[in-house]
Amino acid sequence: MNVNSDQKPLKAWIVAQVNDEENNKVAYESISLDWKKTSWNGDHKNLIASLFLYDLPENSKNISIYFWNIEGLQFNLSDIHFSISKVLIE
Repeated sequence: MNVNSDQKPLKAWIVAQVNDEENNKVAYESISLDWKKTSWNGDHKNLIASLFLYDLPENSKNISIYFWNIEGLQFNLSDIHFSISKVLIE
């Protein structure tokens, strides 16, 4: 994706969360943008990242992927692409 912000640093996270059938959180992983870079100038594909959720319980039901804007400041996201893959270890 392309991230563009005048905020330095941009305090925002990309979060993946898995909940079970009773809506209890069973997994949570995040990427902190301010830990990756201090400046996001909107360059093409300036954020390429992966999140791994592992050892998910059998009763996992929903996965949510969201952008948490911690300080509620303005920024722009564009050209967003993501995929979900399952890795089987046998």
